Amino acid sequence: MSLEITVTDEEAQVLQKACEILSRIHCGDFGIIADIPHMMEEELDRDYLRNDFDSLSSFVTGMCHGKFYNLNSKKVAQEARIAHNLSVMIQSLTNTTP
Repeated sequence: MSLEITVTDEEAQVLQKACEILSRIHCGDFGIIADIPHMMEEELDRDYLRNDFDSLSSFVTGMCHGKFYNLNSKKVAQEARIAHNLSVMIQSLTNTTP
């Protein structure tokens, strides 16, 4: 099945970022949540939150602090690879940088 969706440039950028975040969370990179704009007011709070998310990721994945699964790992769901591919495709069409 093929599906065509028409979106504005702004909507495409939101979709691209959402797909990137989803794929990174699947890989165990929970710290990406701290990088969502307007999540935290102060940079210090953002660093503190990122550290907490990285600790949670280590607990869940069993990997060292700051290490994540590769997209090709069997432990990563196919949904993550699809989201990553969509993110890259949208980024190339809109010429945005992550």
